[in-house]
Amino acid sequence: MKNLLTLKDLQLKYEPDILINKIEENYLKHKVLLLNLFSIDSCSLSKYTEDRQISFLNSGKVDNTSLIKDVVSSLHDAIFFMTLSKNERTVVTKKMRLFANELIDNQLARIEIFLEDPILIMPFSNAKDMSFPHDINKMVNTLKIIAFSLKSEKSYWSSMPRAGYLSGLQVSMGDFFYLLKKIGMSQKDQITLVEQVFEEFKVDWKEGARENIKISLQQPALEIFDKRNNDFKKVFDSDQLMGFEKNIISELTSFFSKYQSQLRRF
Repeated sequence: MKNLLTLKDLQLKYEPDILINKIEENYLKHKVLLLNLFSIDSCSLSKYTEDRQISFLNSGKVDNTSLIKDVVSSLHDAIFFMTLSKNERTVVTKKMRLFANELIDNQLARIEIFLEDPILIMPFSNAKDMSFPHDINKMVNTLKIIAFSLKSEKSYWSSMPRAGYLSGLQVSMGDFFYLLKKIGMSQKDQITLVEQVFEEFKVDWKEGARENIKISLQQPALEIFDKRNNDFKKVFDSDQLMGFEKNIISELTSFFSKYQSQLRRF
């Protein structure tokens, strides 16, 4: 039988917790810098607010304090990738995607072993008379849904383009570009804002010209953002959930939403 690794084994192998802590520390370190950058009048963001309304309490000046904080927050992971070299960004993405894939494979294998040879079954049962107590049957069906969901997650990773030096930025800047699109920021201002941020962090990407930012960063980032947020919902809209209790569906949906958001950061 395949030697299955535990989560602890995989954490020791790939050290994802160390990386997550570095990302958080990096964000806290540069948060004020970004807040200041986005607050200056020459910043593209100074012309926008979330509701596109001018605050009468500020003598006609646009009040975009809340928006600035939201935009900074949307760059939580991206700031970390901006501080890395091309090679370092590629290494981080490859390492974390290997962790995600191996974690899913090991979790899925455990469930499939149980489903193929379930416990609490009569020693001399055959396929015709095999049955479970009601609660055990619910557990088996729940595990089938989890297995189906893990396979969907595996499919997501298989569909991702090959990891490269832009992958970390493309994945982590989806929230950022989506927010700018949501407030109606023009294409010109979006690219200018990225240029300002890249210049501030001296991002290692000489190809970062305006057109390249649009084609190689913005468009892929929005495509990944859409897939990242919508692909998993299909699992819980499927026929697999027919007959399941609403509370179980609710719990599974909530759990896998968090599961997905953590794994799909890279």
